[in-house]
This record gives sequence, structure tokens and C-alpha cells, in this order.
Amino acid sequence: MGYLTAVDAIERMGDDQALEYHLQHNLFPPVPLVFEDMAKKAIKLAARSRWDVKLSHPFGGKETVARTVKCLHLEAFVESVYGKEKEESNDED
Repeated sequence: MGYLTAVDAIERMGDDQALEYHLQHNLFPPVPLVFEDMAKKAIKLAARSRWDVKLSHPFGGKETVARTVKCLHLEAFVESVYGKEKEESNDED
């Protein structure tokens, strides 16, 4: 249910609003919005297959892109960004 809700939110709201909705309403317990910047960075890096990059955690420490995507259930967002970047790359050809 969560993945399909995220896909629908991306299509209806756009990436930024959908991410906020996802973090606050699609996960339990809700994820504080202080994670939004980390989530955005993880999505962009994951779409470029940079899974081992370490991101700064909002409350200190570091976490890999792979673990961030998994823990915050960002798969739909990664696929959306990857698809958009692939389309843009094809348009340039």
C-alpha cells in the first residue's frame, strides 16, 4: 500500500510535496520533516546508483544512501527521478 500511495502522490502532487506527504502520512510512525533534505539527497544519489555514499543524519552521524532509501521507503521516488533523468538523457540524443 505504501509504495502505490507514494507513486500516486508523486503523479498528483509533484516530487517535493509528495515527499513531505510520504514522510508524514505514508510511514508509521511519521518521520519528522528534518529528514526531508537527507531523503532528497538519497533519492538523487540512488537514482545515479551511488548507494554507498554516506549522508549526514539530521541528529548526528552518517548513513549510507542504500540504508536511507530502505529505511524511509523511498523506492518510488528513486524510480521517479531515475525515469525523469533517463527521459532527459534520451531527449538530448
